[in-house]
Amino acid sequence: MKWGTLYGSEYVNRLYSMVNRNLSYEFKMVCFTDDEAGIIDEVQCFPIPEMDLPSNLPERMWKKLTTLKSDLYDLKGRHRNEQEYLTQAIYDKGKLQ
Repeated sequence: MKWGTLYGSEYVNRLYSMVNRNLSYEFKMVCFTDDEAGIIDEVQCFPIPEMDLPSNLPERMWKKLTTLKSDLYDLKGRHRNEQEYLTQAIYDKGKLQ
C-alpha cells in the first residue's frame, strides 16, 4: 500500500525486484495506491478502497484496514482465499519460501 508522498514508486519497484529475485515460485504483486505513476507494469495497481471514517480523526494508517476486506478486488492467494502481504520492512536477507 502506497499513498501520499513519503514513499515514491521506487520503493514499490524495489520491493518487487527483491521478491522476484528471492522467491522460489511464481507470484503476482499488487499495490493499493492513490498514485500509480512510475510503478512498473509487473505490479498490478488498484485504488485504495474507501473507508467511511469520521473526518476529525488524525491519520493513523487507518487506510491499511481496508486491505482486510474478504472480497478485495476479487484477489486470491495461493491457498484458498489467503493473500500474502509484504511490507517495506522486508529486507533482502535470502530466499523466501
